[in-house]
Order: sequence, then C-alpha cells, then structure tokens
Amino acid sequence: MSSQEPEITSQQLGERIRELREARGMSAIQLSDRAQLAQSYVPIIEAGHQRIPPRAILLRIARALGVPERRLLEPPSQGGRPRGRTPERGSPRPR
Repeated sequence: MSSQEPEITSQQLGERIRELREARGMSAIQLSDRAQLAQSYVPIIEAGHQRIPPRAILLRIARALGVPERRLLEPPSQGGRPRGRTPERGSPRPR
C-alpha cells in the first residue's frame, strides 16, 4: 500500500472533516471560505458524495482546520469516530 493512497472511504473523510469543523465551531461556509473553496464544495465532501478530493484540496482543508493533512486521512480508530474528548471507560456514549 502506498503512503499516497487514502486508507479511508469518502464517507469517513466527510465525517472526519465535519467533526473537526464542528469541534472548532465553524460552519461549512466558514470552512469553505478559509480553505478558499466554493461554498457548495465542503458540504458535498462532508456528505461523502464525491471521491477523495485531490491532495491540494485536502491540504487547504487541513490548514483551514489547523490540523496536519494526515489527520484527515487516518483510518477510523477502534473506538469509533474521533471526538475532541475521549470518554472514560465504561461510560455510555452520548447519542
């Protein structure tokens, strides 16, 4: 497997971007503006309705979110989707 090939699906990427964006209190439009993308593009990516975007686009999104590009492409952790805070063991997951 090449380090250039994403290890996640477009749906997982969209979820990761949405979670990171929401954790920063940003709207999809704000992220689009900060990443210098069309305002309709981020919601399309977040919905998983497109293949993994080109690396240049991922880099712009990562910079706008303040995270390394690799954070967007990491496979999901065993415990599910990454959140800002890790719940204590044995505690129920909020829904």
